[in-house]
Amino acid sequence: MNQFVFPGIAALVFAGLLISIPFRRKRMLSRAGNIVLKLSNDFPIRQILIFVLCAALIVILPLREFAFYLEIIFLLVGLIGAEMSVRAASSYGINGVYENMVIYDTYAIPFDDIGCLPTVVYEDDPETENVDKRFLEILKQNGAQVVLGFETEELRQSVLKEILLRRPELKPE
Repeated sequence: MNQFVFPGIAALVFAGLLISIPFRRKRMLSRAGNIVLKLSNDFPIRQILIFVLCAALIVILPLREFAFYLEIIFLLVGLIGAEMSVRAASSYGINGVYENMVIYDTYAIPFDDIGCLPTVVYEDDPETENVDKRFLEILKQNGAQVVLGFETEELRQSVLKEILLRRPELKPE
């Protein structure tokens, strides 16, 4: 009986995470505004595999005898992996630049939360070498760093153009 308590709680949390996907998506879209630039999405096979592996980790745990601390670690790893997949699944199909935010992969970044764009400042400096212009670094107001990776430089430039259109003060001098 005792061996099923924590995995049971983890299974309920896991189910809650899965149920939250459409609500997260709706909340993001309600805050985003109209789409300005649609971005492509990867096929969600990675998220599906992570969901399955995390669920298996939670389900298999009661079938084996582990030390208490290992059981807790396995459950937390399963739930953290599920949370990461839920974030990606929530934005699947809606990646893009919107009037009020950028939604890409696991990130939903409101324009007013962007503090600066560090890569834009140094990428065209002749002294800077080996800058991959497919990546856009964003520093949020709270100091968190977000790096968005795009398939092509042109796509990254399109996203950057839309961000700078809405936040021209972020343009480097």
